[in-house]
Amino acid sequence: MTEATYGSETQASGAIGQRDAPAPSDALGGVTPTPVGPFERQAERAMEAMRARKRAHWRRIKRLTGWLLLLWMVVTFVTTYYARDLAFTFFGWPFSYWMAAQGSLFVYLFITVAYAWLAHRLDGLYGLEEGEP
Repeated sequence: MTEATYGSETQASGAIGQRDAPAPSDALGGVTPTPVGPFERQAERAMEAMRARKRAHWRRIKRLTGWLLLLWMVVTFVTTYYARDLAFTFFGWPFSYWMAAQGSLFVYLFITVAYAWLAHRLDGLYGLEEGEP
């Protein structure tokens, strides 16, 4: 009969099939290491490449959103603030009145269409487009 040491315990083993040395998973604190072969490494590299593409895509989407929000802010607040200084005729109406009545709505529509088109284009560029339903 032999004695095996597991941590601070000493156990006697003499039965058939018992090991005298600690199992490899016991040496790692109960975690069994998974074998890493070429397919697992290739899959990990592919996952890392996908994460990098998603980060770059998100960075570009945030930049696009920021620029379009800046345009929205300029059209909404700057033209209103400087309405008296924008005293020229545009399509037969004072520019400030035309912007308040129709122009800003056209710009908002442009912002919405531009975001949808550019975001879809960026999705395709980074390989993240959604499939057809």
